[in-house]
Amino acid sequence: MRSALACLAALALVASCSKGAKSNADSAAGATTTPAAAPLPAPPPAVMTDQNVVAKLGGGDSAEVALGRLVSTKATNAGVKSFAQMLVTDHSANAKELASLAKKDSLTPQPPPGDTSAQHHQNELAKFQAMAKGMDFDTAFVNGAVEDHQKEIDALTSAQASLTNADLKALIGKTLLVLQKHLDKAKELQGKLSATK
Repeated sequence: MRSALACLAALALVASCSKGAKSNADSAAGATTTPAAAPLPAPPPAVMTDQNVVAKLGGGDSAEVALGRLVSTKATNAGVKSFAQMLVTDHSANAKELASLAKKDSLTPQPPPGDTSAQHHQNELAKFQAMAKGMDFDTAFVNGAVEDHQKEIDALTSAQASLTNADLKALIGKTLLVLQKHLDKAKELQGKLSATK
């Protein structure tokens, strides 16, 4: 009982001390409070140059071709195999057109500062190389294709406004149509594969 009373007394003393300290601080500050500084807004995303877009698009094409070739040999679903071959065909054609345009217009590919997409592409390829054939492989590839194509469409759509090279702008317009076709096909396959589980 005595220790409980001692604890209560100690708590009352602490409360009165902190109350006194607060009122002293308020009077010292002239009883005015200054609001906390608002957090700084996030910096706007860096605008990609024509050379950055050439680098990103070229890297994406190469990655899709490499992954498509791998999947066309490892997939067990006929639709997934066919889709993988479509990626190889379309991205090979796009890469050829992009290389020709970059050479003609002297657009040396230059990745944006801090760009990690090349490492991401390598990691994705290594992941699928290590996976065993089967339904899980096919599903993982199709799910990744949906996600990656949506991200690429979003990135190219936002980059398109800042491009200065008319030929590159036109190619991006064509590329977006192809990427949308791929995204639609990947979503269709996604639905079919989930229905068979």
